[in-house]
Amino acid sequence: LDSLKKTGWKIIMLALFVIFGTYIGSAIIADVVLRIIGQI
Repeated sequence: LDSLKKTGWKIIMLALFVIFGTYIGSAIIADVVLRIIGQI
């Protein structure tokens, strides 16, 4: 049960980093696209 808790925390932290990274990446891509469209 202890090993499951440790692994669970790692999975949760990893999932949060992935979600946060994806959100930041999408925001950056959207910002760049909007800037390019605005410059045309």
